[in-house]
Amino acid sequence: MNRRMLAWAWILAGVLVFSWGALANAQELEFQKSPGEKIAEKFFRGFSNTVFGFVTDWPKTIYYETQEKGPGFGLTAGFLEGIGLGIGRTLIGAFELVTFPIPVPEDYRPILSPTYPFEAGKTNFAQ
Repeated sequence: MNRRMLAWAWILAGVLVFSWGALANAQELEFQKSPGEKIAEKFFRGFSNTVFGFVTDWPKTIYYETQEKGPGFGLTAGFLEGIGLGIGRTLIGAFELVTFPIPVPEDYRPILSPTYPFEAGKTNFAQ
């Protein structure tokens, strides 16, 4: 390996380490977001939940229920629960999309957990 490639490898490693540290502290910096950032985040959260809510929550719920309680339960009750959660995520997404400039709930907090439909985890109300 020549010196130029070695130098670029060290620079890339430094950037990755710095980025990893910034991502690790992102939750601690949540309170430092400006109102504009919170409004934009609520808009994109509402948009993604409206567009992808049903499509992602339905199969995710079947998967998580099958993992927790077995395939018989997951493919029956998980199927029905997934339809309900998918419709709920879509409707909550539409609500957030319509009300994105208004700080409802307080300080633009997400209503659902996980916040976005493609994040891992079964859908619940956020705390």
